[in-house]
Amino acid sequence: MIRVTSGSAKGRKLTTPHNTQKVTAVKEVVKLAIFSIIGDQIIDAKCLDLYAGSGNLGIEALSRGAKHCDFVDDCKQAEEAIIKNLRATGFTGQSDVRRIDTLKFLDGTGTTYDLIFADPYYSQSNLKHLIKLGVEKLNNGGYFFILSATQVEFPTLDRQVYIQTRKYGRTLLTILVPHPA
Repeated sequence: MIRVTSGSAKGRKLTTPHNTQKVTAVKEVVKLAIFSIIGDQIIDAKCLDLYAGSGNLGIEALSRGAKHCDFVDDCKQAEEAIIKNLRATGFTGQSDVRRIDTLKFLDGTGTTYDLIFADPYYSQSNLKHLIKLGVEKLNNGGYFFILSATQVEFPTLDRQVYIQTRKYGRTLLTILVPHPA
């Protein structure tokens, strides 16, 4: 069971996509860690939830005071679950849901974000490209959170990106913060 842990939709249970092996649920301990790091920066933030699945991270952000969240997932069942969860939590007016490949979305959008969440747990072959495109879409002072399996080798990155990692069981949380040029 996935639920919203804090804010205006606290306690609301979220629907997960059916008939798909691709979607993994973000453990509550990892979600709590992410939002502890963000703190008050969530207020009025513009967020992007990539490989969104149920929309868990983006909906949590909206519940805690984010202004807007774009949800991106190329899976039809995920899109349906996200829309259902946004309706149930009352956040449809603060969000857009896009069924498109994450890298295509990042490559084609001109929008920038304060917070980006990515849980490509099932598709980690393009991490370096995901990171490059994602960091380019971050506003100054923004955070890019990537969840992966602990055994995944993280690519070497540009020195302009500060990296911090934390392990939670079999999940690795990587936090990227670009340094101003």
